[in-house]
Amino acid sequence: MYSYARSYDRVFVPRRYDISFVKSVFVQVPIWYIEMYEPDGKKQKILFGSSGKEWGEFLYCPECQKKIYPSQSVTCEVCGKKVCSDCIKELGLVFKKKVCKLCLPK
Repeated sequence: MYSYARSYDRVFVPRRYDISFVKSVFVQVPIWYIEMYEPDGKKQKILFGSSGKEWGEFLYCPECQKKIYPSQSVTCEVCGKKVCSDCIKELGLVFKKKVCKLCLPK
């Protein structure tokens, strides 16, 4: 004679004190900045490098991790990174150049 163990399905709903927030990290995903020149003007698109889907809502500044809109980003003239206006500095008196914090000469 065989005996079978009974199995039960039970739904577990955690209470608020059962859950704790341990750590928050940023995940770096490759994105492509594509500029298209059309007869009616230049257009820029931002796409995910992994899937090719368009991403037009916001992006994170690589220097300070602040969320910014693509229209508010400033491009570093040395490395080409798009950073927020707080993380960009101007170099030069006559020929001004916008440079991110990592590209500043030490």
